[in-house]
Amino acid sequence: MTGEAEPSLPEQWLGKLKNRPAVAVLIVLATIVTGVASFWDTIGKLVSSFGDAPKPPSVVVTLPTPTPPPPPPAKRVSFAEDFSLGENDAYTSSHGISIRTHYIMMENGIVAEIGASATGDVELLQKMRRGQQIALHRNDCDWLTVTIKDIDLSPQGGMTFDQLSKMGPAAEMFITRKVVGNITGRCEE
Repeated sequence: MTGEAEPSLPEQWLGKLKNRPAVAVLIVLATIVTGVASFWDTIGKLVSSFGDAPKPPSVVVTLPTPTPPPPPPAKRVSFAEDFSLGENDAYTSSHGISIRTHYIMMENGIVAEIGASATGDVELLQKMRRGQQIALHRNDCDWLTVTIKDIDLSPQGGMTFDQLSKMGPAAEMFITRKVVGNITGRCEE
């Protein structure tokens, strides 16, 4: 052996390839293509890893809708309505006021059992005399009043009370009983 050091592996390859330049070019190109393919594969994996990551929540901005102006106040109208009821009779006004009678009798003068309601069926009856009032309440009304104008007991068929008093309890059948009243108020139309 001569005292020279043995050439390294790349030097050995380059020495063999000096005589074969086409092979050398092919090897260099193959190395470059492999490196580029590996580079793009790595980039593809990196990009796809972002696609699998949880997405931040989307932000939705909702603008407040303008508040519509309040409706104009409902027009309130005053009214007065007359009614006439017999015994065990009922009446409902055009404004939804219910009135009911039960007995009409003599009890220290003439009285009638009457009840009124502004919100439905009449449940409570009270003894009332001519001139008395029932005040009612309802949200759509400023005020409601039922006034008893008159309570009438009158004999039928041209008879007089003197004639009826002689008949005893049977005279009850010959007496007409009637309550006349008025409903007044101020309510929405």
